[in-house]
Amino acid sequence: MVEEADKSFPNESGGVLMGYWVSDSELVITDAIGPGPNALHTPFSFVPDSNYHEISIAEIYQTSGRLHSYLGDWHNHTNERTVLSLKDKRTLFRIARSKTARAPNPIMAILGKSDEWVASIWLLSPWLLWDRKVGWTTHDLNVKVY
Repeated sequence: MVEEADKSFPNESGGVLMGYWVSDSELVITDAIGPGPNALHTPFSFVPDSNYHEISIAEIYQTSGRLHSYLGDWHNHTNERTVLSLKDKRTLFRIARSKTARAPNPIMAILGKSDEWVASIWLLSPWLLWDRKVGWTTHDLNVKVY
């Protein structure tokens, strides 16, 4: 994610997170898919290559024996803020309502840049809405990145 964010900076970029839930509060992220070759990048938004994402998600799902599935999205902001924008919140709700996404409690990782990249991961859950902001070292959501 950092490599892709660096490559597209000062524009936004992003992609898809794949993995699996271990419990209601523990997940494992196994793959971070980039934006795709036909994505559009601007300083304040990006439009992913949906076709690339669909193919990549299907490949990872099949290769993992149908264990690693879509968890949510990631993207970078072009400043140090890693909080959810209104657009980010709408995206999480759209993902949660999507039957094809099959992610009723999606996550969203946001990278922000000051001197270095920092990240927060947000969970949309029915009991907390979009609470549970987690940094890489916080154990609230116990995120493991391989």
